[in-house]
Amino acid sequence: MDVKRTGPNSTMGLPPDRPSFVLDRMLGRLAKWLRVMGLDVLYDNTYDTHDLLRISGQTGRLIVTRNTWFESHRELRSIVLHDNYTVGQMKELLKRLDIVPDPARFFTRCTVCNAGLASVTGEQVKGSVPEYVLHTTTAFSRCPVCGRIYWGGTHKQNMLQTLKVVTG
Repeated sequence: MDVKRTGPNSTMGLPPDRPSFVLDRMLGRLAKWLRVMGLDVLYDNTYDTHDLLRISGQTGRLIVTRNTWFESHRELRSIVLHDNYTVGQMKELLKRLDIVPDPARFFTRCTVCNAGLASVTGEQVKGSVPEYVLHTTTAFSRCPVCGRIYWGGTHKQNMLQTLKVVTG
């Protein structure tokens, strides 16, 4: 992923070209939106503090949490978000890490399981999407892990508007 990273928070130990995160169970909506931006995010609504620490230790991912316990443990690779709302949390995280998401990476990850999406043809998704969608859409993506199928529609335009607000 191409990201620009500068400033005092750019030394959080994340690879400059591929930041990756593990999010706590309080941040499910944020996980989805970060994946929409093409960021590598592990999330499960059952993760507890021990899971976050284990996953971060094993994979080098930055812990993103709302749990203020992490503020008193600065030696841990973590960021505590304070905003209560998803859009504010996105802005807060991107600003604190000096990340400018690459729009070319938007909609390249599965919002459910985090895998990279593969482009597929309408013929390949025939029978798996509504007929109307099949006849009005030319670009489809499929998750090779969970099988979820994605295509552009009004929901994508709405999401792009939200991303525009977040990324400036």
